[in-house]
Amino acid sequence: MVPMTRLGPLIGSLPILGLLTAGALPLAPTSTAPLRITVPGDADTDAAKAPPGMVMVTAGDVLPGADVDEILELAAANSKLKRAVAAEHGDKKVQVPTFYIQATEVTNEQYVEFVKATEHQPPIYWAADALAQANQVFTKEQAKLRHAEREAGNKNPERKIFDEFLWWRINWEGAEWQLPEGTESLPVTMVSFRDAEAYCTWAGLRLPSEFEWLAAAKRGKDGQRFPWGDEWDDTKAVTSSMRPRSEASPVGSMPEGAALHGTAQVFDLSGNVWEWTSSYLEPLPGYDAKELVLQTGTGRNKRKTNLVARFDNDENVVKGGSFGNDDIAARTTTRQGQQRSQQLELLGFRTAADLVTGTTFARNLDENLSNALRPGGSLAPDFALVRDRYEAHAGSIEVPGYQVITDYSYIAFVPVAEIETRSANDLTKETVKEGPRGLGIFSTSVEILEPALAPGTYMVAYRGPGKERSKRDKDEDEPEDGNEVGARDANKVQDEEDAADSGEPFDLTVANLIFYNETADIVGVIQIEELDADKLERGIDPRGSLVIQPWVEPRKPDPELVPVDTLMFDSFIPSGRRGYVFKTPINLKVAKDAIDRTWRE
Repeated sequence: MVPMTRLGPLIGSLPILGLLTAGALPLAPTSTAPLRITVPGDADTDAAKAPPGMVMVTAGDVLPGADVDEILELAAANSKLKRAVAAEHGDKKVQVPTFYIQATEVTNEQYVEFVKATEHQPPIYWAADALAQANQVFTKEQAKLRHAEREAGNKNPERKIFDEFLWWRINWEGAEWQLPEGTESLPVTMVSFRDAEAYCTWAGLRLPSEFEWLAAAKRGKDGQRFPWGDEWDDTKAVTSSMRPRSEASPVGSMPEGAALHGTAQVFDLSGNVWEWTSSYLEPLPGYDAKELVLQTGTGRNKRKTNLVARFDNDENVVKGGSFGNDDIAARTTTRQGQQRSQQLELLGFRTAADLVTGTTFARNLDENLSNALRPGGSLAPDFALVRDRYEAHAGSIEVPGYQVITDYSYIAFVPVAEIETRSANDLTKETVKEGPRGLGIFSTSVEILEPALAPGTYMVAYRGPGKERSKRDKDEDEPEDGNEVGARDANKVQDEEDAADSGEPFDLTVANLIFYNETADIVGVIQIEELDADKLERGIDPRGSLVIQPWVEPRKPDPELVPVDTLMFDSFIPSGRRGYVFKTPINLKVAKDAIDRTWRE
C-alpha cells in the first residue's frame, strides 16, 4: 500500500487526520386492470425494503455532545486536546427520524464496482505498479539532468523528490491500476468527501449526517460513550489503544463491538477508519463556551481557562476514530473536521439512505442537477414519485448484512415545490403568454418508448392550449351582439391554422407536457387534458401515486405490435390557492416487464 506520507498535524494524542424523436411505435393494448403501487405516506416501511447491506435504525433522540465534566477532564489531562474536545460540547437532544445505515464501512470490493461502472478516479494505493514505474522514469530523468549539468560545468541542480500524489492526480486517467490482492474486505480509504459522495450518488445512497451516525452508534438519550456501552474494551474495536497498528482490519472483525439494532449489527463504528459524514464542523445544539471553564493549579497558582472550540463550515465532520488512534478518538462524541478534498489512509466512509423509497435518489438528483435543467422553482424531492432496483451479490466476506452493490436502476419524477398560480385557467393563460411552465424533473435509467427518451434526465414543462393574440387580434375578434358562439368557433379555427404554421414541434391547440434536455432542446411531447386544480382530500397521499398498467396479449396476435407497459405518474403540485393542487398526469410507455415486481415501491 502507499505509505502514510501526508498525515500532518496531530491533535494531542490523536493522529486525527492530515493533509493530504422517432415515429410512434405500433403499441400493444394494455390491461384495464392496472397494477397499483401505493406510495407510502409515512414511515411504515421496514427492514425488508432496505437497500442491500443496510440496517434500519429506528427513530429516537440522540445526545450528540459529551458532558462538561468529561470534556474538562480530557482537556486537563492533555492540553493539546483543548480545542478538539471543546467542540464536543452540546447539551440539547436531537430527534433523528428512522433511516437506513450500512452495516459496514464501504470496502475496496464494493468501491471497485463503482469505479468500473463510472470510470471514477481509483484510490492511489490501487496504482502501486504504475507509481513505481513512474518513479523509475522520474529518477532516470533526474540523473540525466544532473549528469548534463556536471558535463557543462554547472552546479548540480537541487534534488527533487517524486510526488506520487501529484503524479496520480495528473496521470490517473491513462494509468493502469488494480485492486491490491487481499484488500477486498478492507475499508476503502484515500477517498475524499467528493469521492464518497460520488459513490453514494451512483448507488442511490448518501452519507449519514453526524446525528444519524450517532443514532447508529447507540448514542441515545442516555449518552452511551461507545457502541456497546460506557466502558472501553480493547477487544471490541480496531484501535492502537493497546498496541500500535499500521493498517485497518477487514470490516466486521470485531463483532462484539457492533451496535445492535434489533437483531441486526452495525460494525466498526468505533475504530478501524474514520468515517465521513454529511455534516459541517459547526457548533452542536446547546453549545455554550461559557460552560467550558478549566480550572488548574491550587492556591496562588490557581487559574481558570476558557476552552475555545474550533469550527469551520469548509470542513465536514468525521467520526469513529481509527486503527491509528486510542480509545479517546473511538468515543461516540469525538468529532473532527476535515477539508472535503482530503484523501487519507485513516479515512473511509459508510453510506445511509432515507426510509421512503427513492427519497435519497431524488435529493441527490436535486443537489447535482445542472442549472440548465432547473424548472425555474425549487424542487420538492420529498414529494418525488420513484421506483428503483438494486443488483447486488454477497461479496467475498461472511459478515452479517454485507452485500456488494453492482448496479442501481431508477425511474423518477421530482416535482417543483409549488405553482404559484391559483387556477387552471390562469395557468393556461400564463403558459400561452409567457411560454411553457416547468413542472419538475424526470430522470430514468430505463429507455422510454413513448415518448422516445433515452436514459437520462429531463425537465418537464406544461403548455396550455391556445395561441397568444395581439391586442389588434383581440379587437378584430370582438364578437357582435348575439354571436359569441360563432366568434369562439372562428377563434378555434384560427388557432388551429396558426398552430400548423407556428413551427413548434407540438400542437398549440391542445395541452402538452414537453420534455427538454440539458441543451434546452425539445426531445419529447405528450398531449394531455388541460391541467386542473383540485382540492386535496384528506387521507390522500400528498405526493400522488404511480400506477403500472401491464401489457396484455391481444386476442388477435399482431406481429407488428410492440409489447409495452404503461407507467402512469399522477403527481400533486401545490397551487397558489391554499389546499388545492395541480394534478399532473405523466403517462409513459416502457418495454414489457422493464419495471417489474423486483423494483422497490
